[in-house]
Amino acid sequence: MNRKPKTTSCSIPSRTSPLEQLREIIGALLLSDNHRELNYAAVKLHSLLAKISGMNNDTVQSSDSLSTALPFGEALSPINAARCVSDGPRTSKFFRGIHAALLEAQRRFPGDTIEILYAGCGPFATLVLPLVTQFKADQAQITLLDIHAQSLEFAHRIIERLGLTDYIRDYTQRDAASYVHPRPLHMVITETMQKALSKEPQVAITLNLAPQLRRGGIFIPERVTIDAYLCDPHREMARIREDRIKLGRVFELTAEKASEIIRTRGNRSCDAKASLPAGTIDLPREIAARQTLMLATTITVFDKIVIDEYESGLTHPLCVYDFSGANGRDRIEFKYYFENSPGFKWHIHPHEAV
Repeated sequence: MNRKPKTTSCSIPSRTSPLEQLREIIGALLLSDNHRELNYAAVKLHSLLAKISGMNNDTVQSSDSLSTALPFGEALSPINAARCVSDGPRTSKFFRGIHAALLEAQRRFPGDTIEILYAGCGPFATLVLPLVTQFKADQAQITLLDIHAQSLEFAHRIIERLGLTDYIRDYTQRDAASYVHPRPLHMVITETMQKALSKEPQVAITLNLAPQLRRGGIFIPERVTIDAYLCDPHREMARIREDRIKLGRVFELTAEKASEIIRTRGNRSCDAKASLPAGTIDLPREIAARQTLMLATTITVFDKIVIDEYESGLTHPLCVYDFSGANGRDRIEFKYYFENSPGFKWHIHPHEAV
């Protein structure tokens, strides 16, 4: 991580220090509820971190734009991981949830230095920045984990130039779905997902890391739920939801459920060829001609801090346009498959066979 960064130009003003600018931007993301202000602050944050790290489209290597195929899903390239910062509501809600979670961890573990693992930290280590600007280094120690060496190099550069090295215990290049931390963890942070838990390895990482938490430890996000609906995709795109039909819960991902799966099924649960049982739902008696299956995602970051449908790119519904062969009163059985492109698959049980 000793390669000298190239200089870059950026529109961030220089009349205050980078750390002061960071504190100001994080303050806006923690306090504002205005959608436009959140997105503006998120774009400023991306620009500031790109400037500090030396990461922009002119200076990064071609490999930094390439995703990495892993046994349990795709790891976003450093460039694409950095772009996630610009999703204002997503960044703001994670900031608020993580801030609240650290306060709760301090309550649960009085006197402890909170041991935090940030898995899939990306090039900006974005989601721990509120911690290192609002807490002291003896209150929290953070291990940054990523599969991409270049992401860790950029993150290391940012932490150094902001003068925050005392907060970082280690930088580790590993696959988070198989990584074993050397100490029990008070908190795990990982945002390695896309809508409907597809493509990226959030589920596999949760199964691996949740059992490594101390008793009473906190996993961020606290809960991810996937619900099934029938909808007209054209009306859905227009945000007309009155004629939606809710079918039921397909999947719920929490640290508790992940730990229970590992206890009952063992490490084979994370085999690349394995699958997890999900929900089984009954279709209504009649299905309109234009209706198709939709999977909706809701993310509880921590406690009451929730990213609702459409609030972020992570929670835009996934419409299944090839939902054919299903008839009224059929039963749909869902399973979550890992593979190198994880996601949900389903099997239709005709009504006569139920």
